[in-house]
Amino acid sequence: MVYLIVQIIFFGLDMADLDRTLQDQKYRDPILDIVASLPTINLTEMTEALINITSLRRHTSTDQDTVVGPVDVAIISKVGGFVWVKRKNNLSF
Repeated sequence: MVYLIVQIIFFGLDMADLDRTLQDQKYRDPILDIVASLPTINLTEMTEALINITSLRRHTSTDQDTVVGPVDVAIISKVGGFVWVKRKNNLSF
């Protein structure tokens, strides 16, 4: 709270900025802290779930479907390089 008071006094935040800052501290920041501490495999699962949610939202709205079908998931890291986590089978016989 002291940090917010300092922001208001020194940086001249208006009430909309203050409200946005409070919402960030209450909702966004805890989620970002959790995501930052997740193991890589959990991040890939969360990423796939967010893509599927986006696909469902676009499919059920008037927006154009830009995300369709199964999703390929891979991890790219300095240590392991490129590693497939989930890959759809594109072979047709």
